[in-house]
Amino acid sequence: MIRRDFLQAEISKLAQALAKIMGLKEAGNQQEADDLINQNLLQGFDLDLESVTKSSPVEFKKLLAAKNFPAKKLDLLGRFLLESVSPFHQNPGTIAILNHVLVLYQLLEQEHHTQSLENLNRQQKIIQFLKQKEQDG
Repeated sequence: MIRRDFLQAEISKLAQALAKIMGLKEAGNQQEADDLINQNLLQGFDLDLESVTKSSPVEFKKLLAAKNFPAKKLDLLGRFLLESVSPFHQNPGTIAILNHVLVLYQLLEQEHHTQSLENLNRQQKIIQFLKQKEQDG
């Protein structure tokens, strides 16, 4: 019971941080938003964006399996990673993060049996962006 309460508090804190990040981006404070993303990835998920970007999708999947995050926390991780590259740009770092987010959503669906319309919509946008990149070649 205590562990579940702790996880709920942690997830709530991360969700509040994500809302703040989105507000900062909306206000044009990109650097402050990026700093807050990196801080929350480290504190909330024990991940740093640079190492995530440099890892392969297979390595990322193994990392997620080892961390054994609950579904709600995985979902928040996906949202943090998406915010870190939003708006999408045609560069290797963005492509790597987007591929990792697809892995994360696949893990949510297959291992946690969790799907949401929001995540399906996000997946479609990512796939369209990646296909456009391939076509632009």
